[in-house]
Amino acid sequence: MAGQQRVLRDMGKLQRQGVPPAAGLPTMSDRTARHLPGRMRADATEVMLLHGTKPDSLLAILTNGLNERFSGGLFGHGSYLAEDAGKNDQYVTVDEQYVIGSELHKRLYAHRSTPHPGKVYYLIVCRVSLGQPVRTRDSTRIDPPSVGRSVFAGSSQRELATVEGNAGPVTPPIHHHSLIAEVGGKIARFREFIVFHSEYIYPEYVLAYQRYSGQRGPV
Repeated sequence: MAGQQRVLRDMGKLQRQGVPPAAGLPTMSDRTARHLPGRMRADATEVMLLHGTKPDSLLAILTNGLNERFSGGLFGHGSYLAEDAGKNDQYVTVDEQYVIGSELHKRLYAHRSTPHPGKVYYLIVCRVSLGQPVRTRDSTRIDPPSVGRSVFAGSSQRELATVEGNAGPVTPPIHHHSLIAEVGGKIARFREFIVFHSEYIYPEYVLAYQRYSGQRGPV
């Protein structure tokens, strides 16, 4: 809530300075989010996104939240999320079977009604305050290309550039709250959402799923 309140304060300042909402939204998951408990804060550009993770990391994320300090990729040192489960499925690893003594398994499968199904994968459904996102296709320049500005505030790729309105940079400076990596550049199929401050992300649900091979037996 503290992180979202910061986003809300920034969005109020941007609105008063006449900065329009960023393009590139809504997300594919908006329709599903409307059926989940708790309303989405449109004034914080709050959306539901997915994060694929490994079984060894799941308990730490559920306990402490996502941590951008342990993350990195083509689009900087942030927490990576997606609106399409097909993208997240690229980053998961299998949880083969129930292990006695596993703290994660004790929390998820201790009840008899939810036994470990074997060969399961995990996605985390997160509430994310995207605020005023910035878009890119090549990880360096703001999209559309006519803008010609750098995505990041420095060379470390840990903080996004400041927001600009029609009359130039807003005052006092406000950094973009999230990055939308669009398809057509370094990404071919699924766009990604990168957040560089983990307090803008709230892990709310865990999805445990199995892959369907689609193979048929002998005819």
